[in-house]
Amino acid sequence: MKTEKTISVKQWFKTDSLFYINNFGKKNPIPPDSVFAFADDGDVYIQRKGIGHKFTIVGSLCYFTESYPIKNAPLSPVTIDHAKDVIPRMMDFETGEFHAYSISSMEEFLKGHDNELYDEYMAIANLKHKRQLLIRYIEKYNERHPLTTSTRL
Repeated sequence: MKTEKTISVKQWFKTDSLFYINNFGKKNPIPPDSVFAFADDGDVYIQRKGIGHKFTIVGSLCYFTESYPIKNAPLSPVTIDHAKDVIPRMMDFETGEFHAYSISSMEEFLKGHDNELYDEYMAIANLKHKRQLLIRYIEKYNERHPLTTSTRL
């Protein structure tokens, strides 16, 4: 029985697994930096800086975290998977623009896309509460502006 070799999404971009087969049956490589996004087993990933980052929330406004390994020492080629530089991000699916996952970015995004949600978010006086509700406002925005087949990048 032949078993399939499984590789992680992180490893996928560092192998020769990115290819397509043309009409003549020839394998043609796909440069990893030409892949914008892909799906794997029901999960959606975005490629940034040669690494696939999994979307936690997929919708008109997506949420994901960029995660990059941190090298042990300045001259060491060894990295530790547990030590990562993690950067939360939002992505406007309609435009493909990336936004920081922050109160100010959320305010700016809502101001340009949904006045009612913007007013509701701005009415929250406590900054800690506003920060805690960032994910909820991504969800609220997606409920009010669902992805459709006409949404495109």
